Amino acid sequence: MPPPLLWRTLTHIRHAWGSAGPYRPIPLDELAAAAAVSSAHLSRAFRAVYGAASATALERLRLSRAAFLLRYDSDPLAAVGRWCGFADQYHFSHRFSTVCEVPPGAYRRAPTTQRFRDPVAAAGLAGLAAALLPSTLVGQLGATPSPPPLKPGQRFAQTFTVVPAMVINGVCLYLATWFSSDSAATVQLARISDDGAVPVVTRRLSAMVDHAAEWITFPAQSAGRYRLELSEPVGTPTWKWHQGEDVAAVGGTAEIDGVVIGNTNFLFNATLSG
Repeated sequence: MPPPLLWRTLTHIRHAWGSAGPYRPIPLDELAAAAAVSSAHLSRAFRAVYGAASATALERLRLSRAAFLLRYDSDPLAAVGRWCGFADQYHFSHRFSTVCEVPPGAYRRAPTTQRFRDPVAAAGLAGLAAALLPSTLVGQLGATPSPPPLKPGQRFAQTFTVVPAMVINGVCLYLATWFSSDSAATVQLARISDDGAVPVVTRRLSAMVDHAAEWITFPAQSAGRYRLELSEPVGTPTWKWHQGEDVAAVGGTAEIDGVVIGNTNFLFNATLSG
């Protein structure tokens, strides 16, 4: 367990970054002041526990958040870089390319199944990341089958649970359209209660592109049971399965027109609450 002075340091970083950024660089003297020790003392203590200087370690975490945004957000590279504490796009691209061994633009365009150098894992900073960064990606299973394309009039549904101490504020639909560029479907997320299902958000997705990730965001919802439905299909939309190791299993049941099928998968964006 880190010594008390590092707990004070980590608390300061969490407050500075908030639950979802922006992730600004935090200089050593600021961290030392928060811990009420000298910069030299904090530097030695930080390196002894985490094996890296604070500036290096926090940059790795900022690059990790940048990788997440590149994969699951559509903001321009410069905006992602600024949100993660880099002065401009050149600086961001240079540091991302150096540490992750791939330019940020190429990382964004690559299939989600393609693996790259993880800036946190490569530096042995998983423990620090767990202490400072919120859990963000949650899915039913790590590797699941894809359901068949929906036919006109069919309805696909998936139930899942948001665990206590987390809130849900977005759903990522990784949709496969069987190489069609004009498929469409209506997506609805509803919260399941004793009185039935209460809709949270309804969105019509049109001109869907094959294997494209579509994020639907909404005001944060608390822990509980939810139902996600895909209905009114046009073309050949189907739920694309997620095959990754960056998700936590929370269970769930998939069905088409009320008939249970093999679990498929999607991601939802969840952050720690409280």
